[in-house]
Amino acid sequence: MIVCGILSPILASPHNKLSTLFWKIPNAFWIFLICIYFAIAMAVLIESSEQTRIRRQQYFQQYEVPNETHKNVVIENSIKSQLI
Repeated sequence: MIVCGILSPILASPHNKLSTLFWKIPNAFWIFLICIYFAIAMAVLIESSEQTRIRRQQYFQQYEVPNETHKNVVIENSIKSQLI
């Protein structure tokens, strides 16, 4: 947006060489640039949300009880109670 704000007065002027060069660029190229821009923005958004999910998972894992024998005893007791 900042780039558009800076370039718009330059590109709007009909007597500017940059303006004439700008308007000679084909429309298909502009569509391609916009598509690439949105693809990169979506990739960054997806990657950042994935990194956030991983960080959140690691944060919760540090408070989890790492006692595997306790889990095994609970599973064993539940199996015994189902057999009775």
